[in-house]
Amino acid sequence: MKSTEEEINLKDILKAIRALRKELNSIKQSMAMEQKTFFTNKEVMDILNVSPNTLKKWRDEGYLGYSQINSKFMYSKEDIGNLLKDSHYESFRRYKDAVNY
Repeated sequence: MKSTEEEINLKDILKAIRALRKELNSIKQSMAMEQKTFFTNKEVMDILNVSPNTLKKWRDEGYLGYSQINSKFMYSKEDIGNLLKDSHYESFRRYKDAVNY
């Protein structure tokens, strides 16, 4: 028969294993993203947390570069990076605070 202390330790170990498994899956997914050359509509929507309509609007208005094969759209890391760079605003708060203090 197991003591209460042993049961608690087993529960802690199982909890730690589940947490490690979750972290490993996250790392695996991140590494897969780094190795990918092109991303689908769904992947880009997930990465940028936008709707299909927003993604289409960005494509149609020239904000986001893409490749199209028949009806399938593909986006390179460079396409996504350019969108983010073109939409980037430099921080001004730290400079403003430094001048005022």
